[in-house]
Amino acid sequence: MVYVVEVVVALSSIAVLLCLPDGPARLRTLCLYGSALTSSWNAVHVAGALVSDWLLAISALLLVRPGLRLSYLPRGLRVGAGLVLVSGLLSTLVPPAAAYINQRFVIGDARAEATGLAQRNGGNLTNLGKFEVALFILPLVYSSAIRLKPSLAQKLGYAWLAGVMLNSLAAYSDDLGLTRFELQVNGYLDTGGRHGGLAAQANHLGVAIAISAPLAMYAITRTGRQRIFGIAALLTGSVGLYVSSSRGAVVATILAVALSYVLMPWYRRSALLGSLVAIAAAVYTLQAGFLASLLVRLRLSSGAANVTAGSDIGRASLLKQGIADFFSSPLHGIGYGYLNDAHLVYAQILAAGGLIGALGLATVLSVGFTARRQAVGVHDPLFQALQLCFITWLAVSWVENQVADRYLYVPLALLVGLWTTGRQVESPDYLAGQAHRRQIPERR
Repeated sequence: MVYVVEVVVALSSIAVLLCLPDGPARLRTLCLYGSALTSSWNAVHVAGALVSDWLLAISALLLVRPGLRLSYLPRGLRVGAGLVLVSGLLSTLVPPAAAYINQRFVIGDARAEATGLAQRNGGNLTNLGKFEVALFILPLVYSSAIRLKPSLAQKLGYAWLAGVMLNSLAAYSDDLGLTRFELQVNGYLDTGGRHGGLAAQANHLGVAIAISAPLAMYAITRTGRQRIFGIAALLTGSVGLYVSSSRGAVVATILAVALSYVLMPWYRRSALLGSLVAIAAAVYTLQAGFLASLLVRLRLSSGAANVTAGSDIGRASLLKQGIADFFSSPLHGIGYGYLNDAHLVYAQILAAGGLIGALGLATVLSVGFTARRQAVGVHDPLFQALQLCFITWLAVSWVENQVADRYLYVPLALLVGLWTTGRQVESPDYLAGQAHRRQIPERR
């Protein structure tokens, strides 16, 4: 009964919006923005579900209409999500032996061990459902909305980026001792001094910052308020990386920035972006002792070896266990209740979903690359920035274990939306210009 007031206020607001002219469309758009904004806040729950999932569900209900078909979605998305579903159902019907599960290597109380068959299958189906939401429902809802209003692609991307920014500020506020967001949403504090803000763990915040960095750089190359927004995103992201102390995320962010410069020539032409990078490099180089202390905080130097040694040993043991899980059930895996255990995404999906699940995930992820073939305007900066966000996540997945969280799939969902529109989408001004040009008859 803790959320009675909040629920009543929310339902009343929804009722008022629905009564307004064009109310359902307005409510749908607000919920879409809210789901993107809160997608990286994966520790914020209401009535047992993530806030972002509630908003996504409302958006989906408001998008349902007679004659709605799924044939416009990329085939790889439909087939891949189906294969993951099949592997999850098979691992539920043919679960691993209890004797094998009981002897597996686990670390601490990060995951409650299920002792009964019903509990194991329940965890399997719950995680499978969350995974399907990320793989299929999120791209379905976002692409359906973008088909109705193509300019939503950029706005939803910015809402996603704004959520990461707010999460970084929340973590920094916790680090300063001004707030206790982490304690309120997770029920505990990281004893190592790392902070994740509204995320389930500090690494989630770091990964969200890393994969959203190309979109922040894209915003900087725009003009006016978008450029200011991009600068603010990079600055708050830097603060978030610092307080999260995520080694993998720091490396991934550097990789994302480097790839942006190499693959996107308009980034190299941006004097402002180059100046920001130069100033940052000068600060790191000229401030005596600053770089050394920074590397220790980020656990990237030999001075932090005593802190990271235990983590590295634990990850190696989890990876070894994940490989053993795969060989114990190579076809359909041991179940998605153990999806996060191996601490390396590609080993995790093999362990949890076997060859069928791995093929399904690979098929879904292939959409992020094959979209270029059919999308109109393949040189659109927004399209390429989102692809870089997607590639950054694939890279950081070699050292992190985030795989079923919804915020990871926002770039892919937006790419699918751009694909399904069959047109170039960069900004509302661009779309208005295109509409104006179509009204001018061609001279012969």
